[in-house]
Amino acid sequence: MRQATTCGKEETPLTKEELEFTVVTLVAETFLRQPPTFNTQYLKNHQPNLFSRVENMFGRLIHYGFDAFLLSAFLAGVKRSTGLTPALSRVPDKDIRHILESYLEIGEYAFDFAVVFFGRSQFFERRR
Repeated sequence: MRQATTCGKEETPLTKEELEFTVVTLVAETFLRQPPTFNTQYLKNHQPNLFSRVENMFGRLIHYGFDAFLLSAFLAGVKRSTGLTPALSRVPDKDIRHILESYLEIGEYAFDFAVVFFGRSQFFERRR
């Protein structure tokens, strides 16, 4: 590999491949405290196929759906413990308001299920 700087000699610029390898090596040595152990030629030539892209898309969809489910359950818990709830009456569109109400009802169902499940468990107890 050519060096980017030389003493007393004319500099020759690094090729794209040499620069990429240098950056990867520096990052690996800096953050991992060890030289890289992966095949950079494989990483450069590997293109994901259509199946992995579709699989990645479904993985993201499931992840975002689960995040939305957890947010809905969290909002249901806030409603139960404090009485605060989103002001759906301020949503102008009736269809969107209905979708949001259904979304919040799913969270309340999940919260109710969690309360019953934890209430029957021997590892949780009620304190009032």
